[in-house]
Amino acid sequence: MPETLLSVSDTAALLEIGERAVRKNALSGRYGTLRYIDSESGCGKNGKAIRISLDALPAEYQLKYVEENGLGAVAEKAAPADYETAPAWARQRAGQSYMILTAYESYMAAPDAGTKTERSSRFIAGWNLAHPDDTVSRSTLLRWQAGYRREGMTALLPRYGQTKGQHFTLSTELLNEFICCLGQKASLAQCHYYLQMLAAEKGLTCPSYDTLRRVALEIPKAVLVAIQDGKKTFYNKVQTYTRRDPESIRAGQVFVGDHRKFDFFILGPRGTWVRPWVTAWLDMRSGKLVSWLVTFSPNTDTIMSTFAEAALDPAIGLPREIYIDNGRDYCNERFAGHGFREKLKTTLESEKQRVVPMLEHLGIIAHFAIPENARAKTIERVAFGNMSKWFDPWFATYCGRNAAEKPETLNDKLKGDANKIKYNVTLEQLTEMFDGYARHIYNKRVSERGRGREGECPDETFIRTRLPVRQTTAAVLQHFLQKQTGRYRVGRGGITFRGREYYSPDMILHKGKDVIVSCRASEPDKIYVFDLDERPLFTASPLELVDAMHATPEEMHAEGSRKSAEWKTVKAHPVFQAAQNGEAPNMSQIVALSKIYGHQSPDPRPTTVTEMVPAPIALRDALRYNNQQLATGTDGMSVFELMAGAKIERRKGE
Repeated sequence: MPETLLSVSDTAALLEIGERAVRKNALSGRYGTLRYIDSESGCGKNGKAIRISLDALPAEYQLKYVEENGLGAVAEKAAPADYETAPAWARQRAGQSYMILTAYESYMAAPDAGTKTERSSRFIAGWNLAHPDDTVSRSTLLRWQAGYRREGMTALLPRYGQTKGQHFTLSTELLNEFICCLGQKASLAQCHYYLQMLAAEKGLTCPSYDTLRRVALEIPKAVLVAIQDGKKTFYNKVQTYTRRDPESIRAGQVFVGDHRKFDFFILGPRGTWVRPWVTAWLDMRSGKLVSWLVTFSPNTDTIMSTFAEAALDPAIGLPREIYIDNGRDYCNERFAGHGFREKLKTTLESEKQRVVPMLEHLGIIAHFAIPENARAKTIERVAFGNMSKWFDPWFATYCGRNAAEKPETLNDKLKGDANKIKYNVTLEQLTEMFDGYARHIYNKRVSERGRGREGECPDETFIRTRLPVRQTTAAVLQHFLQKQTGRYRVGRGGITFRGREYYSPDMILHKGKDVIVSCRASEPDKIYVFDLDERPLFTASPLELVDAMHATPEEMHAEGSRKSAEWKTVKAHPVFQAAQNGEAPNMSQIVALSKIYGHQSPDPRPTTVTEMVPAPIALRDALRYNNQQLATGTDGMSVFELMAGAKIERRKGE
């Protein structure tokens, strides 16, 4: 049969689209290989006009062209064998679809105003309104129409449920390549594109995109996370939790500690926006926050300070055990030891350099979480999660827990000096607000569910289930719980600690010494001073400044009293008292004692062996003259004595 070629205008009329669209589609390759013939009107490409093959058009439009131009009789399509063997319910549904399709074609064949698209939309709207339980879309009608022209009633059979329980064929080689692509976190579109090229190279049949999607859905989520992100992510996101029985412990038995960075910004010490931190301790049984400290930089000192706050509270006291992570600030030799850093611990013990940590002195057992385990500690899952929902979002500079939750207006709020005043919250204000949240919201909020605490707030559970408060003397707590890192020098003006000068009359006896300084967060106006052997020395308070030129008499009197107290401290020292009450020996006593008890050695005496030193030539004349004078009755007189007694007269002319 000869090939039928259509012009651009004929193709546009057949497809019911514009000529410009036909030309664009043809040049893009949608109508296959184009033909060019000589143009009678002189237009086209280099005098050639475009011709489009009828075989390159969709099948339904080929059939339409044949019917409209009478190129052959269209035989009535007989129902294929698969239609006859289809279940009764499927044939019934196919009949219903055929009825809808017939009604649609009858409506479209009737003369009516508007384009084909407008008439199709009106039919679909009217049909769906009259048949709400059997609606249809334009794409479904076109699919039925094209399928019926190709396959008859078989195309109208419903396809759903036919592949239930079946597995689509996918070669082992392509399946392995697909899994490797998924392991690299490639999208399904990327995987399908790669498999198409690989299948073409190896002569295999590439599965469709939908087949790949169904295969991917059949892969268990746990396996997919494991191959894409590894064992740690699988453990944190997929693996079943270890359920701890809260009723197996008592309140006050186990404390859990950790740091958390807030999800908002405040101005830091250097005037830039920073996210502050909180160091907190949580009672594992009740979920109560027992102590906390808001700061810009958490470290071992903040850990020990917050731990001391709970330990020194007569209502809470010392725990029997603690549960902490493996950060260097927690795995510190001063606090809890080195945890999982066994290599360092073993080395220190072998070299006899290990420092006994504070928890060992206090009889507290330290448990360390698995290194880099994001879900191990209760405080992270419970308390910190509560903070991110109930505390952080109330701040204007809230930044969200991740990039996806970051507000769009955040960058605008962090720009400009005016916004620093408008949106900033000082560290002191933040501390006050967090104290209120922890005491009156977190610790007082009733739990609606949860084993061991249902219907109670953390404070109520803590009171009901707590063990006897475990405490020790204040001196022991101050000694172990409050020492800070680093050394400080006792200067003439006192001790400069955290930018402030601290003073005590007792420090006059320790001028120039290196000491260890500690303090409690609740008592910023008092520091505790220890020597390098950790023996307590004294407490000090901030030094009050005196007006440079206009000090009041009262201030000068207080300053005089301070200096007088220093003098009294020095006078009371045993060394000073011994010096005052004793009497120093004189030189005669020292000489007398030295003659008897000193080192006894003989005095030097002349010897018979001498060594003569010849006189220099320049002095020989002077020696000769001196000898002559001695021979003339000047015995016993030196040359210098003779010169001193001589009379010197001026010469003439001088």
